[in-house]
Amino acid sequence: MKMDRAASQSGDNQHRLNLANIYTPIWWYAAYPNHYAGEGAKATPEFGKFIAEHEIASFVQALKAIKADTSTIKLQNEFFDKVDALNK
Repeated sequence: MKMDRAASQSGDNQHRLNLANIYTPIWWYAAYPNHYAGEGAKATPEFGKFIAEHEIASFVQALKAIKADTSTIKLQNEFFDKVDALNK
């Protein structure tokens, strides 16, 4: 982060796209043209490290849950088998 720009650029949602509860490929830029949300002037390396470690831990936990999952494939196969049966 360039701290010298943190106080001069807004991290507020600019509300430049009026599509409630709809995400488009450009939604983030429409809301946050400076490419960040929040108050950048309050950023610290320590808080950045805390956030990064939290996000990484959450991602690892999600990957472990996905790899351990055996229900999704069964439900997917059940669904497609029923769809195939309708087409016969």
